[in-house]
Amino acid sequence: MVHKIIGIATDNNLNVIATFYDGTVKKYDVRNMFTVYPPMKELEENPSLFKNVQLDVGGYGISWNDDLDLESETIWEEGKTIGYDNI
Repeated sequence: MVHKIIGIATDNNLNVIATFYDGTVKKYDVRNMFTVYPPMKELEENPSLFKNVQLDVGGYGISWNDDLDLESETIWEEGKTIGYDNI
């Protein structure tokens, strides 16, 4: 089963907050990707870029530009559940 994102937000601590199709809300710390994919550090160096996160068509991921993105499954599996939104 693919977990589709229907809403995305950011906070000031390099976390993305994703609301999934089933109402689950997860928080994912983008710094987790810094060792896996070092170009993601650009998000720390450029806060305005980080804040401009976009939901990809279909909800299968999020992106900041052509080079920086995250799959919805990464956020689902590694993110911390912080709530449930009654959709």
